[in-house]
Amino acid sequence: MLSDSKDYYFATDIVQIPYPSKYKNEFSFLKEIDSMALIQEELNLIQAFKNYFKNPSHFGFPKFKSKKNVKQSFTTQQYATIRIEDGKLRMPKVKDLIKIKLHRQIPENHKIKCATISKTSTGKYFVSILTEFEFDLPAPILDTENSLGLDYSQTRFFVDNQNRNPKFEKFFKKSENRLVKEQRRLSHMTFGSSNYLKQKLKVAKMYEKIANQRKDFLHNLSTKLANQYDMIFVEDLNLRNMSKALKLGKNLMDNSFGMFREMLTYKMFVRGKIFEKIPWNYPSSKLCHHCGTVNQNLSLGEMNWTCECGTTINRDENAAQNIRSQGILQIKNRCNNGDRLLNLAATAALKSKPRPLQVVGG
Repeated sequence: MLSDSKDYYFATDIVQIPYPSKYKNEFSFLKEIDSMALIQEELNLIQAFKNYFKNPSHFGFPKFKSKKNVKQSFTTQQYATIRIEDGKLRMPKVKDLIKIKLHRQIPENHKIKCATISKTSTGKYFVSILTEFEFDLPAPILDTENSLGLDYSQTRFFVDNQNRNPKFEKFFKKSENRLVKEQRRLSHMTFGSSNYLKQKLKVAKMYEKIANQRKDFLHNLSTKLANQYDMIFVEDLNLRNMSKALKLGKNLMDNSFGMFREMLTYKMFVRGKIFEKIPWNYPSSKLCHHCGTVNQNLSLGEMNWTCECGTTINRDENAAQNIRSQGILQIKNRCNNGDRLLNLAATAALKSKPRPLQVVGG
């Protein structure tokens, strides 16, 4: 489909996406797949062209899929056929029930919309089932005193406004030496040989373990904070650009602070709480939280400094306190006539209706 679309586009400057059914006679294996899975691929191709014309430098021209990709997946929307029967999965065009390890039961009031089958580089198969259900977001009283400011830290993950930081284990760094040895062995083997494939699987399992350790830590930490606090504030840092720095990239990617922010976004939202980002250019580190003086000469490596008012300031704790204060100020500026304040990104994504809000505290 992409090949024909490219040829037609380069010849006429018009994007025309052919229907998947056009190829069934030539490629008989397409008849083995349910029609909605093929239609979903057509929709994905349409979206890829839309993304390209919207922002060519960011998305780039649509590319062909490769069997060498780390993750292989497809999605079907044949929701009338997808269901769980006696702890097994029923999928369209599959005669027998599929044995699965069910993570959790799908509630009766949930309507199945689609299912995505994926295969990891370690040979594990997963099915992710998307459901639709009605959910009334809670409208609690949000206390500004029960709020938290977080300043990103390369070495400590983050520092909050009370100078606390989580016990973050650098999972990649701990496994890096062993990973280097296994990758060196892989590089010395004949490409495509039996030993090469075994060693490649071993390396993939190591990467998968590191990723799972990191995700487990982030989920536990984000859930704990979302349950404990009414409001959480962070800086809107451009982590993608920061990761390109030679001295920052490896630590930043190991931290996955961007993934942590995304987890906090939806976990705070479903609890009726607030997750707010502070503009990246706000001088959180240079601004004294006692007197408001801005230290323009503060260098990046300077962790402690003395303000004109005589206060000795810890850089990270000071930044977290300023982030919290600025976040509360932004909330009060946007909260007019008791309107329900929601995280803007989550509101746009879920198209939620405004709800009553009562903000208390300092």
